[in-house]
Amino acid sequence: MSGGKKTGPPKAGSSVTVRVDEIFAEDLAVLARAGMNTTDALRWAANKLAVGFTEAWKRGTVPEGQWPEMTIMVSPPKAAPAEQEPKAA
Repeated sequence: MSGGKKTGPPKAGSSVTVRVDEIFAEDLAVLARAGMNTTDALRWAANKLAVGFTEAWKRGTVPEGQWPEMTIMVSPPKAAPAEQEPKAA
């Protein structure tokens, strides 16, 4: 999936440029339907992938630096806490 030379991650506060192909545009459109702008979608997706890689390496599923096989789990959002009703006097 790598498309260029390895230069390491960008420094915090810098900008990145990503070419958007048809599939990527469709993926971003799906996330936009959930209310995400492009920046939030990219940050959210990178975080989910990084957490998956980190957990696979910590658990020894694959050696550090290797890509683990990724699967998907979908669940409903967590329910909002019920508002407490005032107790009867």
